Amino acid sequence: KASALHRGVPGAMGKKRRPDGPPQEAAAEGKRAKIAKANRHASELSLEDLLERERVLANELRDAQRKKAKVWEERPKEKSLDWQHAVTRSKNAVFKLEASYGEAKRELERRQQRGELASSSIF
Repeated sequence: KASALHRGVPGAMGKKRRPDGPPQEAAAEGKRAKIAKANRHASELSLEDLLERERVLANELRDAQRKKAKVWEERPKEKSLDWQHAVTRSKNAVFKLEASYGEAKRELERRQQRGELASSSIF
């Protein structure tokens, strides 16, 4: 015979789970779709989405480069692990954004060479 703890009686120990409801599931599906769209390869995107991604990545890259420069400007007189970690994080963020931005830019140039878009529409 199951004890009260195994029957979901209030006050039972363990992780409290919310009942699954349609609003929560719909929000989760919308979030998954957004993440899947953001993680798609540049060649799989429509032209509008690719142009938007290129603009967004250009702005994010500029911001990350500013943050990286600011971290270097605020260099302490004595080396500290916190500062070294901040430098590493900022360098990694810039590197990741440069790679993503380069991928979007290369795809736009490839489409331009194939004649899929007018040369004046992106540059």
